[in-house]
Amino acid sequence: MTFNYKAFTIPVISIDISADNEAFEYNDAFKNLFLRNKDIFKEDQITFSKSINSILKVPVFHWNGIIYHINMIKESETIHSYLISPSENSVALSFLWLKHDLINILNPIIGFSDILSESNNIHEDDAQLIDKIKSNSQKFYEQVQKIAALQLLTLNDNDQATGKYLLSDFLLELNNKLRVEKSLEEDIHLEILGNGHVSDRISNPDFRFAFEEHFSFLTKHQNTPSIKMKLYTDEDCLKTESVFEDCILSNRQFEDLINVELYISKSKSIKRLQSDPLNYLLLCELLTQIGGNCEITVKDKTLVFMMSFPILETLKYEPELIEVNENTNIKRSNPFDFPPQLLEELQNKCSGFHGFMILDDWEAMTIQMESINKNHQDTGLVTLIKDIDLAIQSFDVEKLKTIYKKHQLIFSPNKERIVST
Repeated sequence: MTFNYKAFTIPVISIDISADNEAFEYNDAFKNLFLRNKDIFKEDQITFSKSINSILKVPVFHWNGIIYHINMIKESETIHSYLISPSENSVALSFLWLKHDLINILNPIIGFSDILSESNNIHEDDAQLIDKIKSNSQKFYEQVQKIAALQLLTLNDNDQATGKYLLSDFLLELNNKLRVEKSLEEDIHLEILGNGHVSDRISNPDFRFAFEEHFSFLTKHQNTPSIKMKLYTDEDCLKTESVFEDCILSNRQFEDLINVELYISKSKSIKRLQSDPLNYLLLCELLTQIGGNCEITVKDKTLVFMMSFPILETLKYEPELIEVNENTNIKRSNPFDFPPQLLEELQNKCSGFHGFMILDDWEAMTIQMESINKNHQDTGLVTLIKDIDLAIQSFDVEKLKTIYKKHQLIFSPNKERIVST
């Protein structure tokens, strides 16, 4: 029997049933996985044969926390080879399985610390402790999101967005959000020398979150937070060049970011990751999925962050310089209004809802809203329910907090209505 799979990194075994006793050939990957210190595989041929065949007779089986798939290749009438590949559905995904409970445990801590931090009756020492709890719980929440997003990378690889997104619009939205959140002190200069559509994968919450977090991290290390950004074409790519002047990173911080790039481009191993390089890793991986890449360079005290996006459609353009300032990015909308009878029913059911971001409680509330809306068929309430459901599915606590504040007329009728921005 000729064995062709010795060098394979996945376990492979070939069985020849032409003789009275079955003949086996297997590679090192199979030996290391199934034969090392496993009592069920004795040296005698009969026990070995029974044990192997008990595994190979099913297309999927569980072994030491991993689900394996078996693919059979018929080499001849008497020789069959079995390729055993690990499934992504294994205990390696236990973090994703636990994510919902982790968020549910954490969100009340964030909610209570939010309320306490706004109180004027807290002693100064206690207020500092509350702020620390609030800050650390928020950081832990963000880390949970990033780790979960990294675990989902390969699972979502076949379910990518396939539409188009105008890159200049995306960059303007990012800059507007940074301005609103006061991450910047100076106006943003966006120079558009080339424009076009790229994969709308960039519109997904995980990409936006990683993108915004990375920019916020860099601006925090500027003496005067500001961004000068340029968008231009380069062969079949759209590139963004973001300049952060007077940006001072420590040698360790810069090395950590470069190590992420080397992990992507050179497959260099990463020994440690803290919050900011972990977020940069997520951003790089997500951009790699659509065929792009990231690069950071530092000269003197100026940091340049480059991103490359494959172009799906190039647009005709006139070069322009856009300045984003405080007067251009705040858009006010009218308060959300419900018909009086519907509002009264919502208040009766939802009044007093604490909004501490426990996902199960939010989900239960949307079920009540749907029940109320069966008779009213109010499109505004349908939109609200969809917004809440989307935030629950994406574990977007910030969005839930915004929804809660915006609709306090429902949740806390005695409070003055808050107009969203």
